[in-house]
Amino acid sequence: MRVSTAPAIAGQGLLVAPRGLRLARRAGAAVDARCLDRLIRGRVWIALVGAMLIGLVFLQLSLLSLNAGIGTSLEQAQGLERQNAALSTQLSRMDGDRRVQDAAVREGLIMPSAGARRYLKAGSVPASVAARGITAPQAPAAAVDTTPAPAPAHAADVAGAAAVPAPAAATSTGLGG
Repeated sequence: MRVSTAPAIAGQGLLVAPRGLRLARRAGAAVDARCLDRLIRGRVWIALVGAMLIGLVFLQLSLLSLNAGIGTSLEQAQGLERQNAALSTQLSRMDGDRRVQDAAVREGLIMPSAGARRYLKAGSVPASVAARGITAPQAPAAAVDTTPAPAPAHAADVAGAAAVPAPAAATSTGLGG
């Protein structure tokens, strides 16, 4: 039996070659082409190979710069992991109940016994009574400014200073403001 690349006709007994074999034969025929032969043997081939080599060099350089960036990122990540571990250790030391109790003792506070705790009711004292108990804080002696004010240079400054009202004394209620 003979193998043909033409489609089989019923009754003639011809077999059709598989598609892969037909493609291989066509590729082989393309290698024999004059155009490809001239391309390989001519100056264009040198320019084509040179362009491919330059492209390969650029690919390698971009890969190197990418690797350098990855290395820098890994170093930063390791530094952040070390810092996170140190902060976690510091947090666990500061989180202990004993530290809070020691700070309270230094401030002069005492720990109440288990049954001595009780809660205050918010409405036990009227607001008017609480408001009367608020007094202005006393200024510490060191905070009082004893330096004399500088004398004005011109008479117009004296007149302007008399027209400006003095600022009101700042008072605090001790309620966060």
